[in-house]
Amino acid sequence: MQINVEKNVEYILLPQLLLTEQLLPPIPKKRNNLMKDVKLKERLENAFEVFFENVETNSTQLEKIHNDEIAKESAQKTKAKNLFKIIRQVFFFLPGTFVTFFLWMDMMALGSIPHLSLFFMLVLLLPPFLIVLGMGNIKNLKHWVMPLNVIILGAFLGFVLSSVPALKSFFTGNGKVMILFPLALITAVLSKNLADNLSESNSL
Repeated sequence: MQINVEKNVEYILLPQLLLTEQLLPPIPKKRNNLMKDVKLKERLENAFEVFFENVETNSTQLEKIHNDEIAKESAQKTKAKNLFKIIRQVFFFLPGTFVTFFLWMDMMALGSIPHLSLFFMLVLLLPPFLIVLGMGNIKNLKHWVMPLNVIILGAFLGFVLSSVPALKSFFTGNGKVMILFPLALITAVLSKNLADNLSESNSL
């Protein structure tokens, strides 16, 4: 009777154990867990590497675009400054040097000064101002040496050409005197460069 009872208990408990094994998830092995953790870590590392590579690439591209824009703006500003410089030289420096040089040359050659009218004072004072405005800085007192040297050169050449009989042909109206105008331009430019060099040496 004892054997029958034990068999009956086994027959009763066996289906319950089978059902319990089917319902409960299998117990994972430690090795599988370790492999999964390693794979997950590798995937995360790869994802982070791709992310930071993309961020670095995007930042490099943005920096390049920014530098290109700055270079374009700088080139445009340089072109504008050069254009403005050329306009100043053509419309202010050249006419101012021309009038100043030949006005003082004629006055010294003739040996007389015209009547000091308002118009003559304007013609006498405006051209030197245009020289400095076209080539230098009117606020820089050292740049006013440009019209001063042009006046001295014109007066000196006018006195020499009118005093030497062999050179009086420059004033006969055949235009020979015009070949002296480049001397005035060279004098003005050299005067400005000398003044700037002296200012730089004094600042050092």
